[in-house]
Amino acid sequence: MQLESPVIAEQQWRPRRWRRIRWVVLSLVVAGALWWLRSPGGLGIPSAVTSADVERAEQEFRRAQQRDPDAAERLLALAENLARRGRVAVAVECVERIPVLDQRSGLRSRLLMAQYCLRLNQAFRAERAASELLLAVGESGVGDDRGAAAVQVRTARELLVFLLSLQFRFEERQLALRELRQGGLLEPLLTKQLYFPSLLAWRTPQQNERLQQFLKESPQDARLVAAHGRYLLGAGAVEEARQLLDGAVAMSPGNLGVLSAALECRFEEQDLAGFRDLLAVCFVLAIPLLYSTVEAQVVPGTGVKLNQVGDDFEDE
Repeated sequence: MQLESPVIAEQQWRPRRWRRIRWVVLSLVVAGALWWLRSPGGLGIPSAVTSADVERAEQEFRRAQQRDPDAAERLLALAENLARRGRVAVAVECVERIPVLDQRSGLRSRLLMAQYCLRLNQAFRAERAASELLLAVGESGVGDDRGAAAVQVRTARELLVFLLSLQFRFEERQLALRELRQGGLLEPLLTKQLYFPSLLAWRTPQQNERLQQFLKESPQDARLVAAHGRYLLGAGAVEEARQLLDGAVAMSPGNLGVLSAALECRFEEQDLAGFRDLLAVCFVLAIPLLYSTVEAQVVPGTGVKLNQVGDDFEDE
């Protein structure tokens, strides 16, 4: 009986050994990936979400769509299910993990996030989510589409109009209203706000109550503090308004909206020296913005700036 050479045996065993090791490692990786995908922390799912929450949301999705959800749809279904059961903060964590450019769920995720953040009195996050939605849509002409995307765009802009009105940011509100008009989506009440911006005073007890809810959640938001100061200014509490507005300027010294509110207060106080000093700061901050705007406004093919066209030079 001829014995097999130990060297040959070793050479034959080694490939088999490494093949087995590779299969074991691959199996562990696949098992780990499957566990990660199904676990509460998988797919960016918040740790507060349980396996039962995931299963419930998936079942609802399958009943409605007759198919399994993809990763983003799973998060979206989770968020809607959780919000209906009062777990709005966790629902926000779900939707904010969905990429805004996701083809199926991106726009809706930002709209839901804006709406949920309003329920949580988080004005800044609500505004940011609505702005992200509109930025993602861009100039694609979706406003002419009467489908779901157009509804989401209109709702986001209306939400922005509400937030901007509440904070007395009327110049920014006018831009949002014009976008709605261009898309043919302007409701009668919003039409009044566009063409008669001072028709609604927006200094009501209900407005102040809503503003206080936002401030309670975000007391260091300079824009909300400035809005409160403007409310007090309109109510005649000039000294209290001055304290709030000076504090808002200290929080955000480069915010032109906050500075304009402080300017309004100094004008009401007839503090002309303070008005002049603050106006100089505003002018310095506004120069780069004005310059970049003018540079962008060039007549195509001519190099002539739009601000040089018209009657500006007739008196020279």
